[in-house]
Amino acid sequence: MLLKKAKKILHQFKELDKFGEPVIVKGRQKYKNIKWFLDKPLGYLAQGDVIGDFNFKFIDCDGYEREFETSGMLLSNTCDAARDENIILAPLIPFDTEKLKAERINEYDLFNNKIFQILYYPNCDEPCDDLSNYFIDLSIINTFPRELVMKKIEERKIMKKSSLSDFGYYLFLSKLTLRLMRPEDLETQKERKVYSDEGVFSR
Repeated sequence: MLLKKAKKILHQFKELDKFGEPVIVKGRQKYKNIKWFLDKPLGYLAQGDVIGDFNFKFIDCDGYEREFETSGMLLSNTCDAARDENIILAPLIPFDTEKLKAERINEYDLFNNKIFQILYYPNCDEPCDDLSNYFIDLSIINTFPRELVMKKIEERKIMKKSSLSDFGYYLFLSKLTLRLMRPEDLETQKERKVYSDEGVFSR
């Protein structure tokens, strides 16, 4: 029940017909005409900023380290991004229909934000219209030194490309919550339980 309520968060961004059903255009649910990003990036590091480019790394199924270059979305809290030694980012992945099929990722679910690990901003206007051709992969999270990132921005070796509007930030928080803090299944909750009406009991 809690998970169903959490999923309904995303429907606030969808355009609905007179029967309350999502409007489908070319196989995709149509989103409301929402401005996801500000016209100009904020003058400081803020949660949800798109910054690039970075060398992201991950370990593949064979144990080998893989590396690729792309922009990243800042996941660190805005306050933490101003003082922590390290900040965390998730990569922007360009759409590749064949690769999505190979990895058995459903395009319809991706475009409609039904996949927990993927965040997608549709119908992006200037200055971020190209973001409609990317999705944010929340399953690949890398850490970068904050001072190094700031230095590279100041030297214009990388740049802050965009900052989220209030609507964009709300979608960001909604998706991050579904990804990391959605309710566990009842069996796991039961296994975790160490307290009952009779008091504390050990496992």
